[in-house]
Amino acid sequence: MKNKIMKRNELRKSAMLIVACICTLSLFAQTAKISGTVIDSNGETVIGANIVEKGTENNGTITDFDGKFTLTVAEGAVLRVSFLGYVTQEVAAMPNMTVTLTEDTKVLDEVVVVGYGTMRKSDVTGSISTAKGSDIIKIQAFNALEGLRGKAAGVNIFSTTYKGLAEALMVEIPRM
Repeated sequence: MKNKIMKRNELRKSAMLIVACICTLSLFAQTAKISGTVIDSNGETVIGANIVEKGTENNGTITDFDGKFTLTVAEGAVLRVSFLGYVTQEVAAMPNMTVTLTEDTKVLDEVVVVGYGTMRKSDVTGSISTAKGSDIIKIQAFNALEGLRGKAAGVNIFSTTYKGLAEALMVEIPRM
């Protein structure tokens, strides 16, 4: 009889210890699910902006096509919001937040758009051709490709017609 009572007491103590440990762990691991939108200074949504919890390397996300994001972070976390061509911002995490990014004009001079993405000027190993929008407007072309004709070295833009179809502009960039 005494053995049964002792076993029950030990089970109760063990159960209480386990419950206490679980409660303690839950106090240390409190997280919050936050969501928000990233916009630029004109109110346009920013697609593909990076949102990372400060102090972590792998807890982050990017904005979707509507500039929206959802992320689970520790309570009281600070978020680093960044996007190419904009000033990186650090903001306190809140449930429904809107982050406004401002353009970083210093960085924009250092970025080159290439056929498969963007690169820094210092990382480009080939030649770069530029065509200013103001030059294209002066020509008063019907579309952007006609305006680029003859402006970028090594790029051939010509028009073709196919039987029964309208005229089409073709772009040819020779391989190096």
